[in-house]
Amino acid sequence: LAVGSPDRLILDPSRVLSEGEQTAVALADFLTEIGLNEQSLGIIFDDPVNSFDHIRKEKIAKRLAEEANTRQVIIFTHDILFTHHLAEAAISQKVDFTAATISIDPDKKIPGYVNRTVFPYEHYEKASAKQARKYLEEARMLAGSPQMEKLELGIGSLRAAYEDFIQRHIFNDVVGRWREQIKATALSHIYFDEELVKEIEEHYSFLSRYEKGHSHSPEFHETPLNIDLLQEEIAEFDRITRTYKKAALEYREQKSKEKKRIFS
Repeated sequence: LAVGSPDRLILDPSRVLSEGEQTAVALADFLTEIGLNEQSLGIIFDDPVNSFDHIRKEKIAKRLAEEANTRQVIIFTHDILFTHHLAEAAISQKVDFTAATISIDPDKKIPGYVNRTVFPYEHYEKASAKQARKYLEEARMLAGSPQMEKLELGIGSLRAAYEDFIQRHIFNDVVGRWREQIKATALSHIYFDEELVKEIEEHYSFLSRYEKGHSHSPEFHETPLNIDLLQEEIAEFDRITRTYKKAALEYREQKSKEKKRIFS
């Protein structure tokens, strides 16, 4: 890229290049510079994809994941789509990664609240039920405030597990929260059980009472959060999801048989 020439007025790049082009040049220059450095020092990026389209965001995510094979890479971003691409790239390249959201503390009302249970990527949501059980077991070994923190994390994970189940099973993964594609062909295989859906809604609403960022109803104080409550809610989640999956499988197998019969 040449901005100006010997026989022309040489302009400041900022007067010629767009914000996205300037960021691209700066990022390329930085990655080249650290590539020439023999030390594998860690690097930190703050919103490296401003003004980029989704194609370039995905390419940059892959490039940064590659860099994580040789050094620690820390990335701060407000871009939800970019976080999805980063997680996809890390998993495809088998790079270990830890993710979290940072927001205003719902209790203290100050910035810097780190939530390790919420992150805009399906990998985290699919593992939510397992994570809830992990927090339950950790809570059994604690008491007081440390125990309550684990129980609240378990509640948050269980809520995320319900959200993932609703997306991937109730709506048959037609629309994904962190992806652009819509699986229209999956619409005809959606199985809807009103009773089970009502149970899901009731348990999800109940769990929401214990979210720090939610206003608690008077009933909340009558049912304090404890180990038994989280254990019961996990058991209910297992029962509801197991029952739904079995019924949905039978429904889809029946539809498949009917379709074969029509075209045979």
